[in-house]
Amino acid sequence: MFKFKTEPRDYQLTTLERSADREYYAYLLEPGLGKTKITIDNSAYLYDEKKIDAVFVAAPGGVHENWVLDEIPIHLPDHIDYKAMVWNSKKAKNKSFEEEFLDLLKHDGLVFFCMNYEAVITKEGAKRIAQFLETRKVLFVCDESHRIKSMSARRTKAILKAGKLALYRRILTGTPVGNSPFDVYTQFFFLCPKILGFSSFHSFKNRFGVFKKQFGNGRHFQQLVRYRNIEKLHELIDPHATRLTKDDCLNLPDKIYQKRYVELSPAQKKHYVMLKEMLWTQLANGEIVSAPLAITNLLRLQQVVCGHLPTGEDGETVEIDDTCPRINALLEVLEDTPGKVIVWARFRADIKHISEALERANISCVTYYGDTTAEERLEARRAFQDGDVRVFLANPATAGEGLTLHAASTVVYYNNSFKLTERIQSEDRAHRIGQKKSVTYIDLVTKDTVDERVVQALRDKQDLAAQITGDTLKEWL
Repeated sequence: MFKFKTEPRDYQLTTLERSADREYYAYLLEPGLGKTKITIDNSAYLYDEKKIDAVFVAAPGGVHENWVLDEIPIHLPDHIDYKAMVWNSKKAKNKSFEEEFLDLLKHDGLVFFCMNYEAVITKEGAKRIAQFLETRKVLFVCDESHRIKSMSARRTKAILKAGKLALYRRILTGTPVGNSPFDVYTQFFFLCPKILGFSSFHSFKNRFGVFKKQFGNGRHFQQLVRYRNIEKLHELIDPHATRLTKDDCLNLPDKIYQKRYVELSPAQKKHYVMLKEMLWTQLANGEIVSAPLAITNLLRLQQVVCGHLPTGEDGETVEIDDTCPRINALLEVLEDTPGKVIVWARFRADIKHISEALERANISCVTYYGDTTAEERLEARRAFQDGDVRVFLANPATAGEGLTLHAASTVVYYNNSFKLTERIQSEDRAHRIGQKKSVTYIDLVTKDTVDERVVQALRDKQDLAAQITGDTLKEWL
């Protein structure tokens, strides 16, 4: 009789029973439903059955550490003798790190080796993965597996290659279809190519999409017209996956959505109008605008709304003026809101300006974004969740996955990414198991700008990156 360390909820037990002995399986559970716990329980079961003696976890940066520091100690049954190790790129070539890794390989019990996706494509990372898979009987886990949705990405190719060496495979994600149904291809190809039955991504896309030939920017390309045969795609996936939403499983408190409207400063308004008119002129002259360029143009408009002036193609910006109404609006929200607050901002410049403003206002804050080191990320999360820090200021691309931040019941979007996946994931850092209060989501919005369309589309669960094309840019302007 399997002994759980933490008692599973009914849906977790049902999912585990369905997947326990399977060679490959997908846990497609919304964030906050405990995919990691189910996977750890599955690992323990397979170990007790002597089918595996190791687990390799590929996860986003920061999330891979959570496995070792939090999730495994909490959920792995006490009768299992285990050793766990976190990949550290800075120490990868050190002798002490190599000795620790070799000790892991020799351990007589169950071992866990957790690595961030960025390290998978490094020379040292690939070497250790191969060594681990060739030495132990491994369950290979792709956490937040939508990170390998791009067939051409180096990390995807590395994961697909390494996955072939594992005896068992699992994918974990609450957003398997972030941009389009095509996103599932590589995720399920990792599990087993036989699931979908297509040897190439090209044939898969032509089975489930309708394309037309277009010409623009001096080249011909195939433009997606619509998706098709989606029910058939579900039929292929369903036998190998459990897909659950919070509405299916939990009686969580409500989500409450609000908007806080922000005016542009005179200088911002001037630059916004100039940039918008320039884009209109390009379109009026009949210029063909590709989807990536259309998204870039809207991004520039969004930067102006947030107080930055784009200076070139490299993404650099400068402050438009010393007055930023959006910063003032955020401070007013914090003044009106009791308790801890998560603030999401997509631009590094915003995180810098917000943190400086919070410091001036004597509001305690931790930051979590691309420049934050692994040690700083761990300390930031602990200081916010368990300490006295009031504001968790972060980039959703960095901190939107894998973290539990239910110490906050208010979430402010200073601005939004165009990716629906990032919005869904970031919302669920607070709205998850353990949350006792209703969670209020406040979007800062400037009327008659791209803000309104962006926020509405995301709240309607529409992925902007998939909607914005050269043909639709006029509608967004």
